[in-house]
Amino acid sequence: MGYIVNQVFSDIFSSMVNYGVGAVAVGTAFMPGIYALAKKKAAKCAWLFALTMYLYVVLNLTLFNRNFGQFENNMNLTFLQLSYYFPQLTLIHLAENFALTLPLGFLLPMGFDLFRKPCFGLFTGFAMSMVIESIQFVTGLGNFELDDIFMNTLGAVVGYFFLQIVSGNFGSKETEQ
Repeated sequence: MGYIVNQVFSDIFSSMVNYGVGAVAVGTAFMPGIYALAKKKAAKCAWLFALTMYLYVVLNLTLFNRNFGQFENNMNLTFLQLSYYFPQLTLIHLAENFALTLPLGFLLPMGFDLFRKPCFGLFTGFAMSMVIESIQFVTGLGNFELDDIFMNTLGAVVGYFFLQIVSGNFGSKETEQ
């Protein structure tokens, strides 16, 4: 289990190092205009910068760092099937997909009132995953995998509930619907 956790963090860290400079540049480019519009200037800008960096890293990991036609438009609709020959790689893949949308589950509710309802956290994780998986399938940039959709959705939901627990809103009337 330690190997899997170490590998997931290693993969995430290496992608942040590789794409971090670009994410900082993209986020910085939006800062002056957003700063002028923000109500709570410093907090709103920090949130927007974090969201921009997050989206940049996700798009680079899932789409932009691949070649068109690299994959053969495969579709894997088997649910949580561990590879007999490479079970650790399968677990790493599942954990990375879970971690990929974890920040989405708490970043969106922090910035938009609409996403403070649990159903929108669930829907957003599912919708983002479906869009990415569909683009990967159509363009050959990746495979359409049911496991990815499930783990991405679960990651967004857990991220949402993490925010609720940390902010003390867990179980309040505002979050129940």
